[in-house]
Amino acid sequence: MVRLFFFTIALLIAAVAVARQEDRDALDLDQDGCISLKESVPDIALLTVFGQYDENRDAKLCGKELDKLEQARQQIKQDTIAEGQENSEKLELADVKKR
Repeated sequence: MVRLFFFTIALLIAAVAVARQEDRDALDLDQDGCISLKESVPDIALLTVFGQYDENRDAKLCGKELDKLEQARQQIKQDTIAEGQENSEKLELADVKKR
């Protein structure tokens, strides 16, 4: 059960907006340093949050917009890991109580 939980966490982290440099390079087809709305289409997670991070509404995520996306991704990752550890401890405690 704990393994399934951590596997689910890993999938959630992978699905979070892709703002890491490797991901930017893969999506930035025209290599202009920005990810356009059109370029984000293959990545459903990014496409889902695109409008939230496109502050100037130019249909491109550039510079600070991409940085904010990466910060959000990192925060979600940290929160998810912390929550997973807390839930794991609760599961272990529940298992001990059952014995």
